[in-house]
Parts: sequence; structure tokens; C-alpha cells
Amino acid sequence: MLHPEDDFLSKFKKIGEFVRLEDLVTIRRKLVEKTGGFSQSEKALFVKNRSIDPRFQHDLYELLKTQERRVLPPFPASGRFKDDLLTIFNLIGKHLTKERGQSHVFYTWLAGRWIRGIPYKRILEERIDYVLSRKPEISDNPAKKKREINKIIENMDEAIEDKIRFDYTRGLKCYCDIIDSILTEEKAHIDYCKNLPLYLESGASDESVLYLIGAGLSRNVAIEIFDVIRERGELLTLESVRGALEWLEENKPLLKNLIHPILYEEVERLLSS
Repeated sequence: MLHPEDDFLSKFKKIGEFVRLEDLVTIRRKLVEKTGGFSQSEKALFVKNRSIDPRFQHDLYELLKTQERRVLPPFPASGRFKDDLLTIFNLIGKHLTKERGQSHVFYTWLAGRWIRGIPYKRILEERIDYVLSRKPEISDNPAKKKREINKIIENMDEAIEDKIRFDYTRGLKCYCDIIDSILTEEKAHIDYCKNLPLYLESGASDESVLYLIGAGLSRNVAIEIFDVIRERGELLTLESVRGALEWLEENKPLLKNLIHPILYEEVERLLSS
């Protein structure tokens, strides 16, 4: 975190030589007053999450610190995964990303499908079916139906890239950091899913899929490979990015027969690069 005098104001002077000395003194006083109310652990949090307003982080930190039943980031296999994620997304939307209304409900549904490795096409089809079921008046109008579907696709792409993989990923990381800081202060040893932000950004929670993505494959291809191997009654257990590349090289003939040619081209490009 920038020190009011040594860091922030010294840099501010260089880019704002026109600012009067008395104004700099006022700015310094207000900065000291504001940062003086933050604990050392909070300042460490702010450094880890520079893209989020420290005031927003402070508010969430104080709230979580005083809660009797604190919701910890859940593991994807947990029976309470959906409910706990909804609670966390509500807090992230309210305190960190400043969402309005109940938009966090949709993002929770989308994040749940995304984290569990559901293919994009299937997620999109589910969303299209849901939206069209609520608008029966356009079902018999091909032109309106097409426009509506195009709008759903556009909104879905924006939601995944801008909201899920950016806003809520950084919000979830901040949430995890706050939880970790509070538990450390309390000397509490409670297990929770520290990798949840990674799962959210990557769109998968299975280690083998993550290693395939880390090796350079797209999420769609990595999930397709994982699914077709599982359909054969086999279990794909990769332990590293290098192991994923070696497995792909060894199983090129098998994959060529199992996955769509367009998807297989991506495998070939990766291995030949």
C-alpha cells in the first residue's frame, strides 16, 4: 500500500507540479486520517488486491469479521456449493463490484456451471431455453426468435468474460484473502476452497482439465477430451502441465478418432508449436 508521504505524494508532486503546497498538505492529512484507521492485516490485503477500492475491502472485512456464521468459499463437490456461492456472490456484488439489484443470482448460476466444467455450448443452450420459455410470444416468429437468440449469445459472452472471469474472479480472490486474514488472526484452522478463484477464472475444477488448459488448450477442447475419456470408462489423471503434454503426444491417434476434427486441429497445433 502506498505510504501517504513517501510514495503517493512524492509521485503526485512529479506529475502535478502546479499543485499548491497547502493543497498537498491537506491531501496528506486526509490520506493519513484515512489510512490510519486500517489495521496492518488490512493494508496487506489492499496490496494483494490493488484493483479493488480499499474502502470497499475494509467494509467487507469488518462485516465478515463480526459475523457469527461466516460463509467460507465452498468446494465444488460440496452439497452446499450453490447456496454458499450465492451468499458469497451477493456479498461480492454488494460490497466489491457494486452490482445493482439481483444480478448476482444469474452470475451465481453461470459461475456454478462454469466452475463444474459444463461445456459452453450446453450452458448457452440452457440459457436460451430458459429465456425463450419466459417469452412464448416470440416462439412463432422466426425473425424475433433469431434476434433474441443472438442477443442471448452476446450477453452470455459478455457475462463470462467481463463479469465471471474478471469482476467476480477478482472479487472472489479478495473474499478468499479476507477470509484467510481473519482466520489467521483468530488462529483458526478451517478448511475451505482456496483455489475457487482459479476455478472460476479457468472454467474448470478438475485438476486434469486445468493441466490441459495450462498446457495451452482452450477450455472447450480440454473439457471435450476429459469427457470423451470418461465416456470410455477411463479416468484421466494428470499431475502436471508437462504430464498433460506428454499424455497428449502419446494419445494423438486415439484423440483423432474421438474428438471433432476442428477440435483435434487445436491439439495438433499445440504439439507442433
